[in-house]
Amino acid sequence: MLFYKKNQPFPYLSFIQDHFFSEIFIFWEEKLEHPLSGTTKKKNYQTKIDIVSFEMQNEKVKNKTILHTLVLSKWLLPEFFYVISVDPLKIIFLYGEGDEFGVNPKFGYYFKNEIRTSIKNIKNVVPSPDKTYVAVIENTKNKSLEIYNIQEENIHLIQKVLLPFDFTDERWITWDSQNRNRIYFYENHLVYEFDLDTKNFQKSKVFPECILPSTSFGLNIDQSGRQWIYDTELNDYRIQKIKSFKSFYHKKYISNPSQIQYQCF
Repeated sequence: MLFYKKNQPFPYLSFIQDHFFSEIFIFWEEKLEHPLSGTTKKKNYQTKIDIVSFEMQNEKVKNKTILHTLVLSKWLLPEFFYVISVDPLKIIFLYGEGDEFGVNPKFGYYFKNEIRTSIKNIKNVVPSPDKTYVAVIENTKNKSLEIYNIQEENIHLIQKVLLPFDFTDERWITWDSQNRNRIYFYENHLVYEFDLDTKNFQKSKVFPECILPSTSFGLNIDQSGRQWIYDTELNDYRIQKIKSFKSFYHKKYISNPSQIQYQCF
């Protein structure tokens, strides 16, 4: 008889600022469900989040200090995880409950030592680079864009508008690094922009050359273009420098949609 056993997790990193990262571990119990196909059945998801500070020497980690630890009895999607503030700890993320990882994620946030949830069926969440707003794509029949204002102790919904175009890949959005009140949407060789002040969508004539990074933090890449990869054989991080890396604040602006790149590295 095959029993459930705990998995051996490895960390996911999400860049915050300077030498600060969030280190995310996703735990679960699993058992082999179909021996011939190798599929497993999982249950009892749990997520552990450490806010860490790395001390570097010669492009290697010399020391790691854990500043905060948070444990959630839920699964979390590491690619949609953003730390707004380290002290006090403020986090925005997508997460869910149950045994089906990644299904129907919810928009969650952690403020004032409390986890709170907002709307369901979310496809993407991206904070603005100055950590003032959050753009959320809601996965309804007619997809909508929701804009939240990040406040001292909470977040507040300030705008909700229907997307006036078909959106086949909700990951293809990016904030403007120079005008923090503008968001770009890339869809089928067209680019639309939304202005938070006028609350209007329009086709964009000038737009950032690439989609990723979509904001100034998140992912496992810091602002210097160092990509942090956990090596399971070394049980430690190895760091590789991305040669063609362009930070969020150094994107070029173009007018030809055929020149759009998915990522700037």
